Amino acid sequence: PNPSSSSSSSSNSPEAKFGISSFVYSRRRPMSGDRLRKVISELPVTSRSQEPTDQEVWEIPTGEEAQGEWAAKSPLKKVIRSKGFLWVEGKHRLALFWSQAGKFLDIKEFGLYWAATPLKYWPRDSEVLDQIVADFGSPGAAHAWGDRR
Repeated sequence: PNPSSSSSSSSNSPEAKFGISSFVYSRRRPMSGDRLRKVISELPVTSRSQEPTDQEVWEIPTGEEAQGEWAAKSPLKKVIRSKGFLWVEGKHRLALFWSQAGKFLDIKEFGLYWAATPLKYWPRDSEVLDQIVADFGSPGAAHAWGDRR
């Protein structure tokens, strides 16, 4: 079915059918590392890493007690799925990738932002270059940070 046709109705939307909605969070400034750590510390997960690193591996506690605790205390208890890139203060070159589904969370290093990548490593295709530069946004204070958000 064509979503723009007059026969489609809003009663078929996920929000109407299942009571769920979605939104996009985007900021042109870095996240507070302290606030991010606080949210993660409130999740019922533990790191399997022996040493602090940028790549953490998380374990979810098992058992009914842990499930009940998670449901009661988690700052993400109503979030079904979240994913995207993290720009964290103090890490202006490195993009992190956040992927959360239910009670499962993964945060990984994704790679350098284009703005932090030397030009000699950029693509040569002019259409691709135009897309990268367009993602930097309008000239101004935020433009100086390039594709970070």
